[in-house]
Amino acid sequence: TNGSSLSYGQLIHLNQKDVVVATSFYRYGTETIEMVKFCRDHGVSVIAITDVSASPIAAADIKIFLPVAYGTIFDSHCSVYCFFNMMVTQVCWMNKPEAAELFEKHELVAKRFDVYAEVSRRNLAKAV
Repeated sequence: TNGSSLSYGQLIHLNQKDVVVATSFYRYGTETIEMVKFCRDHGVSVIAITDVSASPIAAADIKIFLPVAYGTIFDSHCSVYCFFNMMVTQVCWMNKPEAAELFEKHELVAKRFDVYAEVSRRNLAKAV
């Protein structure tokens, strides 16, 4: 959620066959914490992806801890990005036809709204 967007009306349609994946890292979003509590109170399984066992969402059924480097001006979430990249890649490999279809739809929308700059790969390769 992005703050004030959580709809409990949508959550009440979940049941014991559903699984919710919640992600939250230091400065833990209050909506995510409340969503996890709500789901757990209603028998919905929760997978928490977070940084430490003391995380407020670590009361989930399944916990995945990903280290985040704190203590500098910028926190390093590299491990988190790598994890999600691996997960998305694996899901795409497991669902190749659907992934290809979604990719094509994305490309059509991106072209229509001029999302990406037109730069040839050949020129990029020369620059490296």
